Amino acid sequence: MKKRHNAKIYFLLIILITAVMFSNFGSEVNISQRVIVHAMGIDSSEKGYKVTLQVFHMSGAGGDTPVDVSQPNVQIITCEGKTVSEALVDASNQLGKEVFLGHLRIICFGRGMDFSRPEELSQFALKDKNIYLGVQLCMSDSTAAEIMNTQIAWETTSAEASAKILQTNVKNSTTLECQLLDFLSCINMPHNIPMPLIAAAKTQENEGGESGGEKDGGSEQDGQQDEQIVVKGTALIKDGRLLEDHLTPEESQGAAWLCDKAERGYLVIKHRDENINVKLTKDKTKIRLVNENGRLVYRVEITVVAHTTVDIRGAEESVQ
Repeated sequence: MKKRHNAKIYFLLIILITAVMFSNFGSEVNISQRVIVHAMGIDSSEKGYKVTLQVFHMSGAGGDTPVDVSQPNVQIITCEGKTVSEALVDASNQLGKEVFLGHLRIICFGRGMDFSRPEELSQFALKDKNIYLGVQLCMSDSTAAEIMNTQIAWETTSAEASAKILQTNVKNSTTLECQLLDFLSCINMPHNIPMPLIAAAKTQENEGGESGGEKDGGSEQDGQQDEQIVVKGTALIKDGRLLEDHLTPEESQGAAWLCDKAERGYLVIKHRDENINVKLTKDKTKIRLVNENGRLVYRVEITVVAHTTVDIRGAEESVQ
């Protein structure tokens, strides 16, 4: 009987401990008290850092479909602080809600960003366990605020559309990917840190003042232009500063093949006075670091499969 009594006590203690472990001690935050950030732009400012947030904005509450798919569903919040963390607190004070970074998709840096104090710049990401370390990083050709204010309407949020644009360009080897974990791991290293270089652009209008194409859920208004994000190549960061030169899409493709990061690539070759499109897909890559006469030599053997739109073989080769 005594053993049964002790077993019941142990069982109740286990239930109590489990309940305490899975509780927030009354600090649970309702979703209505949170601001869900999908993209963040960071620029240098006189005060320290200017942070521009793309915040998810629902069209209404209480309905079956609170998200209006015909709208960008994005609200822009601008805040400043001596550190990025202080700027986020400023944003929280402006809105009267907690800033939640658990759904962050993209962090964009302005071209004038100073990377010489990496710990100060990245402490907001290190202290927040909700931030996914696979967040995509990119560099604006101008300011990060301009990128954040670009409203792309063909996805639920601009951040989702921008993330897909970056992912596609990385797969096509027109730029080199940089995730938050890569940045935090390499910022104090002497080698170059590659990062997608992007710019804001507008589509051309058709005759009659209408832009090409239609937005989801309705047609364009006369004279209105679609906004878009364009990948211009790969920015390079070294010794805490952004280098003046950047890799073009063609140079980025070469670097991607050399670093075994390329999945596929595209070329246009001249053959018999004709331009021919060629798609390259990866077959195998062999990378070795060898010592030759006291010097370290990086050797790469790359085998790719070239897919052409026409048969470029000669008559004799075609017969074989």
